[in-house]
Amino acid sequence: MENYTAKVYYDGSFKLISELYNSREELIGYFSLNFYDQYQLEVDICEEYQGRGLSKVLLNNFAIYLLNCKKGDKYILFDSNTQRILNDYDILAIDTDASENSNGKSWWSKIGMIENRYYDRKNPKITYKGYEKIITLGDLLKNIRQ
Repeated sequence: MENYTAKVYYDGSFKLISELYNSREELIGYFSLNFYDQYQLEVDICEEYQGRGLSKVLLNNFAIYLLNCKKGDKYILFDSNTQRILNDYDILAIDTDASENSNGKSWWSKIGMIENRYYDRKNPKITYKGYEKIITLGDLLKNIRQ
C-alpha cells in the first residue's frame, strides 16, 4: 500500500484546496472550493489512483480544515493578507456532473448535491443559473462527516 501526503490550505484569494501527493511527492488529486462570483466545487484524481477511496480522504481533510476555522456560526479563512468568511448557508455549485455512469449514483450525488432547479432559467438575476447541481456548505460538511 502506497503512502500519501495530504495538504489543505487557503490560497489567500480564490481557493480552499485539499491535495494528496504520492510517495514521489507528485500531486495525485485535489478537491477545491473556488471563490468566484458563485462558489464552485472541483475534484480531480489521477486516473491510476481512482477507485481507491481517495476522494473520501480529500473530503475529510477539507472538512477538518474548515471545522478548525469555525468561530461561532462562521468559518473564517485567512492568510497573512486576507480573510474570507463563510457560513453554513453559502451555496456551492458545480457546472456539470461528469461523474454519472452506469454504476449508479454520481460522485456528486453521493456527497449530497442536488439538481439545481434554476439550471436552465433565463432570468439574469438568478445567481446559480447554468450550474447543474448545488449544495449548501453546511449540508456538505454534514454529509462528509456521516
